[in-house]
Amino acid sequence: MFSDIRGFTEYTAAAGDRAAWRLARFHETLLRNEIEGHNGVLVKTLGDGVMAAFGELRDGVAAAVAIQRAIRAENDKLETRPIEVGIGLASGIPVMTETDLFGNSVNLAQRLSAMAKGGQIIV
Repeated sequence: MFSDIRGFTEYTAAAGDRAAWRLARFHETLLRNEIEGHNGVLVKTLGDGVMAAFGELRDGVAAAVAIQRAIRAENDKLETRPIEVGIGLASGIPVMTETDLFGNSVNLAQRLSAMAKGGQIIV
């Protein structure tokens, strides 16, 4: 699974580096909680995105839905522009190292995340 904050570059330019860093850390914390709560592992952070892995696709889908719901709930509390996150998931058995994952399923999940609009999950 890949997740990415939409409009992060523009947000950084408008709100400043510290605000952008806080948003990225908020995103990471929220995702880590949902990923780990759905039997997943946060593999790495990617600036304004994360890469995660699940043993079962259904766990990844459940985590993605929970993430979008949690972000929607946070947006209801915000007085600033809403946070929009696109998520992509793919199924497969990647090559694993101690710190990373490689392979077709990883590449596909990343491309699907790039295609996803804010609030969208593509599987």
